[in-house]
This record gives sequence, C-alpha cells and structure tokens, in this order.
Amino acid sequence: MDLYTPAIAMRLPLSLLVFLFLPILLSGQKLFPLRSATDSIRFSVASEDGKLTLELQQPLESGNNAFPSVTGLRLEDGSLLVDYAYRERLKKGLDYEMSIAILPASGFPMLPAPGEVIGREDKNHTGTLDWPDRTERGLDYGQSYTLIVRKALLGEVDCEAGRPSFGIQQKWPYYATALVGAGMVGLGQVYRKDKEDAYTRYENAWRGGATADSVKNDLKRARDKDTATKWLTFAGWGLLAADALGFAWRWGATKRRQSLFDQYCVSDPAFNLTLEPCLLYPGALEGTLAGAGLRLRFEF
Repeated sequence: MDLYTPAIAMRLPLSLLVFLFLPILLSGQKLFPLRSATDSIRFSVASEDGKLTLELQQPLESGNNAFPSVTGLRLEDGSLLVDYAYRERLKKGLDYEMSIAILPASGFPMLPAPGEVIGREDKNHTGTLDWPDRTERGLDYGQSYTLIVRKALLGEVDCEAGRPSFGIQQKWPYYATALVGAGMVGLGQVYRKDKEDAYTRYENAWRGGATADSVKNDLKRARDKDTATKWLTFAGWGLLAADALGFAWRWGATKRRQSLFDQYCVSDPAFNLTLEPCLLYPGALEGTLAGAGLRLRFEF
C-alpha cells in the first residue's frame, strides 16, 4: 500500500516555504535609531498685506549632510510649513524620521499630537512637514518663538543587539530544506523506475493474452507512479529553487545590516562632546517638569 498522495507531497514544501520566507515578509518592518541631530530656528510672527507671515531671526544652516536640512519656514492657510532637503540618497535599510515642536518666549512648549504633523516627500530629495492650524492655536502676531526640529536616522540594525550574523544556527534551516528538496527529487526518480516496471509488466501481460481485468492493477499502479513522479519532481525542484533564493536574500540582507552596523554602531576612537536643546515631556524624568532645556551629549 502506497502512503503517497499529491497533497502530502505538497504539504511539507509549503510549510518549509512559509518558514523560510517568513523572515523576508517580516523584514524591514522595524527600524532602530542610529543617530540624531537637533536644529533650533528662531522666528517671529509678522504681517504682510494683511496676512500673517514668519520672519527668521537667524539664517538657516545647511547642517550635516547625513541629515535633512531645513530650507524654508512659512505660513500657508494657517498651517506651519517646514521645507527640508537632503543631499544624499539614502542607502537601502535606512530612513529618516523628523519631529518638530515650538518653544514660545515664555510658557510651555507646543507639542503636536500624534499624527498631527503631516509629512510630504517630493522629488529631488525634498519634502515638507505640515503642522495645521498653528495661527489659530498658538502662533500670535508680534511674538517670537523657537522651532525645534529633531532629525533621526533610522536603520534596520539594532546597535544594542550586536553585529548581525549569518552563522550555522541561521543557515541550518536552509541546509535542511535543501536536503528535503533533493530527497523529493530523488524519490521522484525512484517512483519513475517503479512506474516503468509496472507499465512493462502491463505490456507483457497484455501481449501474453491476459484479460483487461487481470492487468488493470498494473496499469493503475503505473499511472499512480507517473503522477507521483511528476508531483515529487516538481515540488522538489521548486523547493530547491525557493531555498536558494531565500538563502541568497538572507545572506545579502545580513551583509547589508553588517555594513550599517560597522558604519553607525561602532564607536570612533575619538570622543565628541556636544550641547543641544531638548524637550522634556511630562514623566520623562522623575522630578522634572515639562519644558525646554539643554542636553549634554557625550559620544566616545
């Protein structure tokens, strides 16, 4: 009695394919902070032709090439628009995240609600942050403010988790899958030989004058083995091809993440001491109140 059925032959390859390609489906979904920079832009609210406008109290700086630079600050239909541009095309596996807040000359900072600031990316490495209804909720004529722009570089590597690796522990599922695929192809060839033997017995019996009823089992067996051969060979080669593609993708993704780790997670021998503005949110630190302040950053 043969235990083979096409459904059984396909169930194992499909399960392995899901296992192999699940990391691909989940990849790129989570990015981690690698570096950050903060800009402080002072401006005041003025009027021109009966409309509120912004006057910069300092020139805009080009900033670090690794981060977007603020190129413009304006009011449009009551919304605060922050134009930015970046000079370099991001490598695969990297992305930017920008957030803004406004510090009045006195009082509490204006913090946008989650999802309130709308980001729009345009062509030629430019974009705009749109904070709606600022003239109706916060920006007053004749007052001075400071716009805080925090720019974070995100990547698909977690520096705290260590350098990504693709060792034997990560490779063994691919090796096991290759063995299964090769085994299915080999079993298909065994079934092919059984099919040929059964068909030969059928032909010999038919030529010997046997009745149709007496040789129908050999004919049925030959047809079943032919079906088994096709399914096993197709599934085996398909599994081998998918396994090779999955292995190549995983290897390339690991190399890319290793490159990002070496570039952004390995500290330089020298150290850097910087002072930058920051915002304290309620509950951020015990014993502190919400507001603006300075942060001392020590990198080594």
